[in-house]
Amino acid sequence: MDYRGVQYEITKIEPGLWKYQFRIGAVIRTGKTKSSLELLADRRVRLTIDRLLRPPRPVKTRDPRDKLTDVQYLALQATARGEVYRTHTGTVYTLTGPGGSKPLWALVRASLIADPPDAKKYSRYPMVVTEKGQAALVLETVTREQER
Repeated sequence: MDYRGVQYEITKIEPGLWKYQFRIGAVIRTGKTKSSLELLADRRVRLTIDRLLRPPRPVKTRDPRDKLTDVQYLALQATARGEVYRTHTGTVYTLTGPGGSKPLWALVRASLIADPPDAKKYSRYPMVVTEKGQAALVLETVTREQER
């Protein structure tokens, strides 16, 4: 059978179990699907082909030129002053500092603040601003000065 230029075949292994095989470029894909009907197995194989032919979603990365919220800006400044701490108790990590933990975790996910190199030795330690965070802080400070 042919779907979107991809040749594929479906073979019944046993009642309710189908084996499929298709080739995209130099890669041969094989698999099994459970289905009582051949048409449903065919549909699942076509969906698999669609998924593999679909272009990958763009990865969302935070650009340091993106505007920080007021709370994130204040949290980044507090981190630079050494006022933001990460505490480890068993399996729980907690971030404490001005503005609450949500903006602090947003800064961690954006790679603007991080653990210091020797952090694993201690249960409580101050977070540090990364190079990307320094760039964002400088840019945000300049932007806010110009807006005044």
